[in-house]
Amino acid sequence: MKPIALITGATGKVGFATCKAINNRFSLYLEVRGGIRNPLKATKLSILEKIQQVKFDTTDQTSLREALRGVERMFLIPPNSENRVEVCKFLISQAQLAGVNFIVLQSMLIANNRKLMFGKQFGLIEDCLKESGIPYCILRTNLFMENCLAHRWHAVQNHEFITAHTEDVKVPKQTF
Repeated sequence: MKPIALITGATGKVGFATCKAINNRFSLYLEVRGGIRNPLKATKLSILEKIQQVKFDTTDQTSLREALRGVERMFLIPPNSENRVEVCKFLISQAQLAGVNFIVLQSMLIANNRKLMFGKQFGLIEDCLKESGIPYCILRTNLFMENCLAHRWHAVQNHEFITAHTEDVKVPKQTF
């Protein structure tokens, strides 16, 4: 019997890319569940025939218990929401109750800088995972530009800011 893995946020950018890679390369070794909060986005995932779609709504404990039943490994992709810390803490606690024995967490490079909002949020999520006692791997990725632009699409459409410089425009050096 193959181990069961759950990918949270399976219709998002990282979640879908992960499901696609597993579907194409690793489905012989893993049974994979793609956690879906919004069924309207599920059609995107349906092209991956080896990924089992499961309802994964963090406000519905029944769906979480069903999605986590028998799961040994979980790829936890924090939601793009202001309450991501509370959601992830809750998901980690549910993973403990379900007997998940390994979690991969997508975090951010700045997770150790608690002076920054994202650093504080992702740092608290990492702390919770470390304290859970579940073996883990933390992937600290950068901030994806498309996530920044998604909230500013109107500015891009209206040319309200410069997206690249040209030879005659000087870009000031910044020190961090």
